[in-house]
Amino acid sequence: IDQMVERFAEVWNAAHAVVSACPAACAASCIDCLQTFRNGYYHKYLDRTAALECLDTWGSRLVVGHTIPPRQPQQPAGEGSYPVNTAEQRLRALLLAAGFEEGVRGEQIRLDPAIGTMTPDVIYRAPFHDEDEGVAIYLDGLSAHIHGNPATASKDREIRDWLRGNGWEVVEISANQLDDVGAMSRHFRRLAGYLGETTLRDSLKANAGWFDMS
Repeated sequence: IDQMVERFAEVWNAAHAVVSACPAACAASCIDCLQTFRNGYYHKYLDRTAALECLDTWGSRLVVGHTIPPRQPQQPAGEGSYPVNTAEQRLRALLLAAGFEEGVRGEQIRLDPAIGTMTPDVIYRAPFHDEDEGVAIYLDGLSAHIHGNPATASKDREIRDWLRGNGWEVVEISANQLDDVGAMSRHFRRLAGYLGETTLRDSLKANAGWFDMS
């Protein structure tokens, strides 16, 4: 929050540019400005003209009104994003215990213009991958409202099929598999294979002690 206050003019300018200069000059919103896969449920509510009016009315200055004491233990600041729920924290702990390095979180990938953008839960890249390639990990089943929606499930398949056809490998992990050592061993061995980590792949098959360490 302190950084938001300090750099709010930059945030305001970036937001203003998005809503005021849509490349497609859409009437309300489209994939060239406000629409992404992540906010798909809210596309019908997005209106860049209304957003522009609000930004102009509120101005580019943010002032601290009062402090909000933390209700959870504070985590030191660091590079990148952190897991935001118990399942994502569990996945991160398992990956690290199994011998994988810290993955990339919060990176948005731009797909075909007709599809838009998306953000995997975790991304891994080997030295032989380009920036527009890698392994995308999805943690499914966190919300029945999202993953139980047939339209959303269909969109998920479309996006993941696109990734597989454009230089990406996809690992799909169900949240209920996070406590299944056999399932996680299979997922992680496949991930190690995609990354060319042959030694790690073999060790994951030979020893599952990492599962109890996480």
